[in-house]
Amino acid sequence: MNASFAIAGFGGRGKIIGRKLHDLGFDVLGVYDSNPAQLVDCPFRTFTELDPLLKLNISALVVASWPQSHADIAERALGKGVNVFVEKPMGATLEQSQRIVNAQRKSGRLVIVGYVERVNQAIIKLREIADLTDAVRSREIRIGLGPPVLHTGGVLVDLGSHGIDIAYHLFHAEPKVRSAILTAEEAGRPEYECMVELEYGHTRSLVETRRANIRRRRLEVDTDHEYYEVNYTPAALKVGVPPPKLRTRPQNFEDLEQLSRNMETPLDLPKNEPMKVMLELLAKSMTTGAVLEPLCNGEEALVTAKAIDDARKIAKWRFIRPQA
Repeated sequence: MNASFAIAGFGGRGKIIGRKLHDLGFDVLGVYDSNPAQLVDCPFRTFTELDPLLKLNISALVVASWPQSHADIAERALGKGVNVFVEKPMGATLEQSQRIVNAQRKSGRLVIVGYVERVNQAIIKLREIADLTDAVRSREIRIGLGPPVLHTGGVLVDLGSHGIDIAYHLFHAEPKVRSAILTAEEAGRPEYECMVELEYGHTRSLVETRRANIRRRRLEVDTDHEYYEVNYTPAALKVGVPPPKLRTRPQNFEDLEQLSRNMETPLDLPKNEPMKVMLELLAKSMTTGAVLEPLCNGEEALVTAKAIDDARKIAKWRFIRPQA
């Protein structure tokens, strides 16, 4: 049976997913958005109420609305026996994420969460070549364009959730949050910068995110013998080892320079678009009845939601008030 989809939330992300599903040859039977303006010129059948959409013969509902509405929409879909693909974060809060997982357990349907970096070719290759049981440290730096928006809940959940999920995916240990610093313009505003320190078993992990006028997505992983550097967009992976030792003591500046030259090897990666890979695996999951690796299921996404909640509970806040 070919997978067929409907989409709840037809803003920027919903439009991208709808277009990609269509390009891949999947049926998009309908789109829901509570704001009729979002449905203007929509190439699919449109709905401004959710219930009629859920009566369609769909394999899964894609939830691409604001995070605050994810739990309500996902619960209603799961209650109707519909599989759910929900964009990250699974819920805006831990309580909302738990509601989705509870509904999934009760329904027996699938919940897949859109942590797309899991299917990034650099991450797939890293898992193939590295003995990550030896990882002693990781550091993810994720910089996003634009100011913080109340709808997204700040950079910790909007950007940092990717780094927390990837470390869990790589190191196979539930995180313990050791410290968190959140920076906002003033009290009550979403944070535009965060730094979270976590432990995944014996691996120490730092997740740093902020808003700026550039866009960066990078992951560093250290073992006792190698250094790995991932660039998410465009996908790239380098492996580094220490420079070779000199046979004699340094005699000149060139010798000293040689001591600081790491041996780095860039690896060739397939040119597979992560969104395409994720949606194809999503469709296969619908037909097999199981969440396929390396997609993120609801239980795994709940681990990240708990870590975010823990980070907020212990966070030290800094407020940068604008000058009058």
